[in-house]
Amino acid sequence: MSNAKGPEGDRLTLTFTKGDKVDAFTGHFETACAVPSSKGGGMMPSDIPEGTVMTVFFNGESHKVEGKKTRDNLILAISFHVWQGQKVEESKRKVYFCTSNHSSTFRFWGNEKR
Repeated sequence: MSNAKGPEGDRLTLTFTKGDKVDAFTGHFETACAVPSSKGGGMMPSDIPEGTVMTVFFNGESHKVEGKKTRDNLILAISFHVWQGQKVEESKRKVYFCTSNHSSTFRFWGNEKR
């Protein structure tokens, strides 16, 4: 995972490398994620350290802007697999919502071994 900070720090870019192929996903949060923190408030993409391994749950939409197709991915929730270099045990993983709508249909993008 790499963390790409936009002007407001609201964009997140995840990368996955398998062999010589690199795949990337970029999205933004609807609201701050409900991740507990000592500083209070919610977690924004700019708060996620580079090197974090995570799964994101999202809805994506395609739009045409000036004749070019663009994709907008709205991140609805996140779940951490590795946080600050420490593996999060599967039994302790949680899903943190980044939306006020908790009953959505979504897709996920992550590095899950199946």
